[in-house]
Amino acid sequence: MNTLRTSPGTTGLLGKLMKTVRPEFRAEAFCPPRDSPVFFPGECRIPSCSTTLTMGRLRLCRTHHHRWAAAERPVDLDGWSAQEDVRLRQRRQVSACLVGGCNRAQATHGLCHRHASQWTNAGRPTLGTWLGRTHYEPPRASRSAERTCEFPDCPRWTDSTDTQLCHTHHNRWRKHGRPPLDTWYDDLARCGDPKIRLDQLVPGLRLEFQFGLQHRLDEGLRFTPARAVRRAVSWACQAPITSLIDWDETRWRDHVAPITPSGKRKGHNVVAFRFIADTRFALEHLLIADDPWADQYPRDIWDLRHFALAEGETRYLRFGGIVQPWLREPAKRWCRWRISTDISVNTVAQNLRFLAHLSRHLTPNAEPSDLTRARIETWIAALAVDYPDVFTRRAAINSLSRFLADTRAHNWQPDLPRDAIVYNDAPPTPPAKPRWISEHLMRQMENPTNLGLISTDDLRLMVPLLISCGLRMKDARRLRFDCVTRDDTGAPYLTWVNHKIHGRIAFFPISQAMADEIDTQQKRVQLRFSAGSRFLFP
Repeated sequence: MNTLRTSPGTTGLLGKLMKTVRPEFRAEAFCPPRDSPVFFPGECRIPSCSTTLTMGRLRLCRTHHHRWAAAERPVDLDGWSAQEDVRLRQRRQVSACLVGGCNRAQATHGLCHRHASQWTNAGRPTLGTWLGRTHYEPPRASRSAERTCEFPDCPRWTDSTDTQLCHTHHNRWRKHGRPPLDTWYDDLARCGDPKIRLDQLVPGLRLEFQFGLQHRLDEGLRFTPARAVRRAVSWACQAPITSLIDWDETRWRDHVAPITPSGKRKGHNVVAFRFIADTRFALEHLLIADDPWADQYPRDIWDLRHFALAEGETRYLRFGGIVQPWLREPAKRWCRWRISTDISVNTVAQNLRFLAHLSRHLTPNAEPSDLTRARIETWIAALAVDYPDVFTRRAAINSLSRFLADTRAHNWQPDLPRDAIVYNDAPPTPPAKPRWISEHLMRQMENPTNLGLISTDDLRLMVPLLISCGLRMKDARRLRFDCVTRDDTGAPYLTWVNHKIHGRIAFFPISQAMADEIDTQQKRVQLRFSAGSRFLFP
């Protein structure tokens, strides 16, 4: 379905995009803002080089990285950078006329336009001899009217008081089509920046890419180099589509990375594919944002990101494994109801997998009357073969018990037999295993020397948090950015969300040293994401 073909009203995707995409993203060539870590990892370490950083570890642009490698990779990178900066500044400097005292730019034979004419009129004698007897004389019309070139950092004079640029920069400006000077200065300052050309896309598809770029910038979470977006643009141009939502994510993957005859998928630019997939999802969400349930409920696969409910690895709820319509519809209503009562989506997804297992145990054309107590007992026996783990079988049996009880309570399937009941059929739990970590291992984990061996700042702080506060890894990864609160005495507490117990807010006392470490982590996150971040460990 191509929703973009609908009339450009407020209810269609096109109308929503026209209202959502800001003017700065509407250009046919998008120039990413240099202060955004989403598109740029930094700038080249050479001060006079304005090219955006591409070789992140050395902080060198690609050109200077090649020059550094050609120089046999000198160890003193700072010294080499200083020499390269001097060379680059000298190369960019416009040479002055060879006549002593003349500060105009060279035009030909090392002379400015005026002195070149004088030298030609003199019969072009030997240049060195002519320079020895020629001296600069200010114009007679206005001896103090020499005008300095308005190009940034250019010390040369213009050829006349009527022009704003020196001879060299005037020629460059003319070759660029005589654009407004302010615009031309900005373009030259960004000439080393990557550009994303969108003019090759049809108008509707171009607007979707502009929306995707705006969404990535506003989200501020994923690094998106321009070359990856350009690759995504080329894929979209090659596809017979007019909107990214014409194809689902699987169809796009087959397009960008087809399966080879050997059965393996062809390699592709993962970042470019994720840009298309994320933009496609954001477009769908923009289209159904008014009522996502109305769009998702009839589907056999629910995308939980539309409800901001995706948790861990659980993004989808798949109902295609339940082939009996009379069982699938109550399963949908049950899952929707459990989600609305704040049951974890991981638990709901697990319940759904066990209902799919029950559906496979029944015949495809089974009726509600076939789900008898005898049939349930054969299913429980099959569980013992398919799921030897005791805890998995207990979860499956308890899921069916809860489903049947809720279905009867809400009258979702009135044709169920009265004996479709699960009694105390779950196997007993085995004795619990010890869950502590031995003391000698804890001493190694808490040793500051060992903690210093951890490669990332995020994990180096997360390990002491897990130890001191007893957090689950899932809860630690989702700590809010402002996760430290203080009581009336000023004592710090870690504020966290216990996702296992219905998202309950919990507090844990921490030391002042730990609070200071969290404050340092917040500053690191702010440096990485100038637009802010919701999480302490983004």
